[in-house]
Amino acid sequence: MTSLRTPPVSTDDIATLQADLAEGWGVPSTWYFDPDHYAFELGAITKRSWLLFAPVHQLNDPGDTVTGHVGDVPVVVVRGSDGALRGFVNLCRHRGYTVATQSGKCSVLTCRYHSWTYNLDGTLRAAPNSKDEPGFDKSALSLIPVAVDVLGPAVFVNLDADAPPLAQAHPRLAQMMQAAGVETDPDYYLESYNVVREIEYDFASNWKLWYDNNTECYHCPTIHSGTFGEAFETLPGSFGYDEMDKLMIFAFHPDIKRAEPGKMRARKQNAFQIYPGATIMLQDDILLLHQAQPTGPETTTKRMFCLTRNAGDQDMAHKWIELWNQTFKEDQGATQIQQAGLRSGQMPRARYVPSQEQATVYVNKLTLDAYAAAARHAVQEAAE
Repeated sequence: MTSLRTPPVSTDDIATLQADLAEGWGVPSTWYFDPDHYAFELGAITKRSWLLFAPVHQLNDPGDTVTGHVGDVPVVVVRGSDGALRGFVNLCRHRGYTVATQSGKCSVLTCRYHSWTYNLDGTLRAAPNSKDEPGFDKSALSLIPVAVDVLGPAVFVNLDADAPPLAQAHPRLAQMMQAAGVETDPDYYLESYNVVREIEYDFASNWKLWYDNNTECYHCPTIHSGTFGEAFETLPGSFGYDEMDKLMIFAFHPDIKRAEPGKMRARKQNAFQIYPGATIMLQDDILLLHQAQPTGPETTTKRMFCLTRNAGDQDMAHKWIELWNQTFKEDQGATQIQQAGLRSGQMPRARYVPSQEQATVYVNKLTLDAYAAAARHAVQEAAE
């Protein structure tokens, strides 16, 4: 685990920004493209959080393997022959080449560079021509572990192998899912849903700008007037919202009076957004799982897994998936325009409308909280 960086801003400035946010003001626009802020956030937030990694379906059987990233760190998760889920930094301990080049199924993890081979528990199985090397200890060269956890339909990872469990990091997540009638038992999803599509979105915007966009529906009647804004009630008060424990919960319900022949109107939708950037969304006969991750100071990638309920209307489910796909493409375009605007230096900071953007303010609060915690950590280290 990398050491915690000192924030590129003073403790006093963080406190001022926290107070300004309570009045509706965002962080300085430079934070959306400055490399120092990006590097700090990658280490202090992305690499220290639980991130949604894959649906349980892709890691159900012994040998199942899924590759991905936590920020700039390649990660692989495998289901062992003993049935246990384990995660590792996807780097051979020899020269740093990947031990798994793609998701799929395997009996061992083999580096294609020099053929070092690892068991599915991460231990080094073989290293060619190393037997007679002085001091060569295979037991000291296992893959570097990462933490793995499961909730409902999703497998989560945390780069910190000693991280508290997901249920401790977000103590009311399972409870709130159950209260909304959303199952938390992985077996339910394995039996009732299938993965039908995986989509990756490359956003030409900073991850915080993506998050600002993703958590508010102030823009739904305009940017999404023919997609999400058409299919859901999006005016303030027409949908449920709650926040707690780095968690945002949305519940959209239909207005039967607005239902028209030929128009797609959702029956019910519950979305659980888990900071930073994970979403479990259950709507009618579809289940969407996605995680957005920073890939650079001005780029973000979102990986989305689309599942359909076996007993549901498959044709309609695929239409809904395509509607969501178009919605997120519209978000891509919107945030790209915003990123260029902020990069111009002509707008020092955003002025939110908290009554319309409550979740956006909350996300910014969590980010500033991470800055403040890192600043306190730096002060404590200096005093020791």
